[in-house]
Amino acid sequence: MITEKFRWIPTKEKNPSQSGVYKCTLNDGNVYNIFGTLYANGWFWEFGRKLEIRFRVELGITPEVVAWFPNPEPYKC
Repeated sequence: MITEKFRWIPTKEKNPSQSGVYKCTLNDGNVYNIFGTLYANGWFWEFGRKLEIRFRVELGITPEVVAWFPNPEPYKC
């Protein structure tokens, strides 16, 4: 179903099936483009250095991906 394919997916529900850049909602409520890497023992989200510093200094918390959005299929001519 198309509505199921293009919706925010909570990380508690599941993670993407392949590594790549995803739209992610973090625990600050904002949306960012973040690179996710799939490892044999789980999932690792790679945050930009500026983003990590802002979280530590302004909010005093560790950045956490709470939901992600699937990559759309490339446009076909």
